[in-house]
Amino acid sequence: MLNVFLTSIFLVSVSAAKPTETITIAAGEWPPFISEQLKENGIAGHIVKEALSRSNVRVQFVFLPWVRSFEATKRGKYVASISWAPTVARKKDFVFSDPISYHSKVFFHLKELDFNWDKVSDLKPYRIASTDGYTYGEEFDQLIGNTDYKIEVVPGDVQRIKMLFGQRIDLAPIDYDVGLFLVRKLFGQKGIDQVSYSKKPIMKTPMSVMFSKTYDQKEVSRLIGLLNKGLESMRAKGRIDQMFWNLRKGWYSEVDAQKGAH
Repeated sequence: MLNVFLTSIFLVSVSAAKPTETITIAAGEWPPFISEQLKENGIAGHIVKEALSRSNVRVQFVFLPWVRSFEATKRGKYVASISWAPTVARKKDFVFSDPISYHSKVFFHLKELDFNWDKVSDLKPYRIASTDGYTYGEEFDQLIGNTDYKIEVVPGDVQRIKMLFGQRIDLAPIDYDVGLFLVRKLFGQKGIDQVSYSKKPIMKTPMSVMFSKTYDQKEVSRLIGLLNKGLESMRAKGRIDQMFWNLRKGWYSEVDAQKGAH
């Protein structure tokens, strides 16, 4: 009789428990912030997963080239995409969460180049590579395609860092933490010793989760509310600060042992 009673309590408890739901968020490779290979998918992935887990929402990421991630989310194939700056142009098609992180983008260059800049016209003499689908602020973005400037658009950050060290370009506008991570990964301490960056940032920007306006808007509003609530709680408890401390210590740079390096 006791066993039957306990079993009944267990079944009632299980049926009363709130089920964990799973959502899929589109992403691209942008280590150490978001990556298929890193622990917890990098710091941005970790923040979003933990924020939503507080409301029993499990997050899985699908990794695509950034342009495909953007377009697929815009069409509503995925409810959201992670780590996008909330620009005016993007707000026409997407709704943005509260910021998950803040970033400074700077110009990386080799130390042998004596480089300083104050206004965009100062960039005319230099060969520059930007990454397709990224924003560097409206003023710089408007220069792409302008024949007065030597700006090449390429698929990814890794390619740009290799171009920089191969002296095929002079400047690579890139997030400060991402730039250092990639230089160290690709060229080790020798590379770190050879590279420098502009003291003046190109832009300082928040990065958010970008939700599709073509997806069910009731569901979008619900998920944004849950995510923002989780982010607020994490900030109040110092959890996000702790994660960034871990980032600076290299914790997210370690490859996920279950996936291995590609």
